[in-house]
Amino acid sequence: MCDGDYGIYGKGFEGYSHYMQAFEESQKGSSGGGPRKSNNGNSDNSGCIVAAVLMVLIYIIIKTIIENS
Repeated sequence: MCDGDYGIYGKGFEGYSHYMQAFEESQKGSSGGGPRKSNNGNSDNSGCIVAAVLMVLIYIIIKTIIENS
């Protein structure tokens, strides 16, 4: 590929653009490693935020119960 020949995709810039398009499309359907992405392209870390908020609320409730005992 040093001479700008991209095999079945062609030569030069056009071959390169077809090659990159095929590569990107194959990566979209891949279920390989890495974090899962939501539909808008962001990592779905909302579970961590919810867990942290629940832990803080539980702490506050337990602290209030102990202080009022």
